[in-house]
Amino acid sequence: MADYLGLIIALAIGIPLLVVAVLFDARRRRRLEGDGESPPQRGAVEVDAHLPRYVTESDIERLPLPGAGGKAAREHPGTAFGFGHALPDFATAGEQAELLDVRILMVDGEVTSIRELLALLATATADAPLVIVASGFHEDVLGTLRANRRAAATQVVAATASEKDLHELAAVVGGEVLTVPDLKAGYTPEAALGRADAWTSDLGRTWVEPSKA
Repeated sequence: MADYLGLIIALAIGIPLLVVAVLFDARRRRRLEGDGESPPQRGAVEVDAHLPRYVTESDIERLPLPGAGGKAAREHPGTAFGFGHALPDFATAGEQAELLDVRILMVDGEVTSIRELLALLATATADAPLVIVASGFHEDVLGTLRANRRAAATQVVAATASEKDLHELAAVVGGEVLTVPDLKAGYTPEAALGRADAWTSDLGRTWVEPSKA
């Protein structure tokens, strides 16, 4: 009986302490990130009125997934591939990313710097969305693309594919499979991009309808 009583007392004390510890850790993490804190005031009204609010990782996590609440996932016609978009954040409808009149950058290698993509990202719009298919992405690059997709609604999808899939994709959509040295040299002309009338992907598959133009 004493053992049971001791167990009950331990649970009664331990569970509230665990809850407090979790809440404290979450608050500490937000504080370390500067979550919710405004930039320091500069003392000039004209300047302070335009101080930005920084977007933190916690801000991104609190945003709904772009495809949340969308229509149920369904298969689409077109050429099928055995790779999908890199993160759920790139979905636009349920679990799928569905884009029309797509431009496709294909890179045989790992994209290691977001600077190499800035010029193309600046042109990504609802009328001309951008899909980036590469052998891999540095975590910082993928994180930046994810943040721009969720926080700024940038019309971009990132996907990882094998060398074989990259060249098979190029055979369907046209364009060139670029290399990492191409990116570092700033060689990303529009003529090197593939084109598709429609792009649909989930986390494991992709369907592409090539451009008829």
